[in-house]
Amino acid sequence: MKISPLQTDQMKISLGICAGASSVSMVLTGNDNGRIEILKSISLNHEGNPAQTVITALQELGLPVNIPAAVTGRKFRHLLDLPTISEPQALETALAHQNFVKDGYRTVLSAGGGNLHGLPA
Repeated sequence: MKISPLQTDQMKISLGICAGASSVSMVLTGNDNGRIEILKSISLNHEGNPAQTVITALQELGLPVNIPAAVTGRKFRHLLDLPTISEPQALETALAHQNFVKDGYRTVLSAGGGNLHGLPA
């Protein structure tokens, strides 16, 4: 997958991949002038074969070509030749685009198959 900017009708799209301890999850997001929305997502158990599961998930999503992508995950993120981001950093970045405090939330938990992160909102 080549990393390069792509814009579709004023919407910039990007792919986030989490190669976790027990599953592979992907989310395709669109950014339309600062308004971020989820366009497609998938989560599959990898049953010990994360590399094949990444390929399967990409095929099932039917993604456009040449979209920017980044990967997270403690162990398996290094299987992909993509920019990486730590799980806490990915969570903090995602939370920066939401206003959970306004909605009454005080804590956010990210519970994976191999770890747990808790952040005050």
